[in-house]
Amino acid sequence: MMLQWLVLLMLFVHNSLALALYDDINDHHRWPRGGPSIATTGATKIDYSKDFPDGCHCKGYILSFPIYAKPGEQTVQVTLPEPEVICKNYVNKSVSPPSNSKFKLGRHVITYSYRYKGYKQDLKCFVNFTVAPCECPSTQTVKATVKPGETEASVTWREPEPTCPTNPSGQNPQNTRERFSIGKHTVTYKYTHVHIGFRMFDVKCHVNIAVTSMLVHA
Repeated sequence: MMLQWLVLLMLFVHNSLALALYDDINDHHRWPRGGPSIATTGATKIDYSKDFPDGCHCKGYILSFPIYAKPGEQTVQVTLPEPEVICKNYVNKSVSPPSNSKFKLGRHVITYSYRYKGYKQDLKCFVNFTVAPCECPSTQTVKATVKPGETEASVTWREPEPTCPTNPSGQNPQNTRERFSIGKHTVTYKYTHVHIGFRMFDVKCHVNIAVTSMLVHA
């Protein structure tokens, strides 16, 4: 009789452990993250790891580029290229100063901020550019003297090159060596600055030529 009671007791313990294990397995399936959430009291905790949605970033990178001001100008109105972001579901976009503002000579870094719902920090993309003056080199003044018995002098000069990318006019002098009569003359070169996405303007550079007669002593 004692042996039968012992066997029954062992079966009862075994079944109890099996049921407990079964309940644990079911709980694990119901709560795949490791169990049910436990209610807490006090201030709400903020997950500061959520800066902005995973995978959201600035698509590509807008490299620093130059924008040129017309000769004599100190500011340029700039239409800013906007960065492209992967996540389009932002709720707010801001940029300061806004596009089409005037910028002084020098380097500028513009920040685009994109705000997403439920995230405490904005995604920031940057546009870098430098406003530089488009200028002619220092004006050349070339002097020449007419030889006795002649009315003109042969003059050689250098073609002026602006400090910004330009296309020369088809009417520019084809040679940098000509004959000039006595007096003051000006050779003018005209160029057009063209930049994709920005305004175009003309640049004029000059070369001054002064021709004098040779003094003849008696």
